[in-house]
Amino acid sequence: MSARVVWDGLREFYADLRNLPAELRGEAGVIVMTVADEARTAIRAEYAEKSGNLRKGLVVRRFEVGAYGAGVEIRNTAKHAWLYEHGSNTRRNRFGNRGKMPANPVFGRIMPRKRREMVQRLAAMMRAHGLTVTVHAA
Repeated sequence: MSARVVWDGLREFYADLRNLPAELRGEAGVIVMTVADEARTAIRAEYAEKSGNLRKGLVVRRFEVGAYGAGVEIRNTAKHAWLYEHGSNTRRNRFGNRGKMPANPVFGRIMPRKRREMVQRLAAMMRAHGLTVTVHAA
């Protein structure tokens, strides 16, 4: 007695497997950019509107991370962004005491929350494609 196995659609199945990472990368890139834009909007809304430089200095830069990933860098290029976020000790110069600048961590407060949200959205996307994903809080 002989046995015979016939695979119908095996080429298509292999093609789907090869294209799956590219498909996931495209979807993941959209999620990453969406969350980055949401973060930029939230941070801009909370920055003080004195000169407008903090809001203008907030930039989002997209870059590729290998064949299967995409990344985004959100940073503030304003000269006083670090000082605004972290504050300062009492400052003195030849004109006298310039006072202490209090910290106002807008960027530092919003970004960790948006990063967690991005990871949750990416995990949900992968689950929707039938993958098993577990997310551990860092």
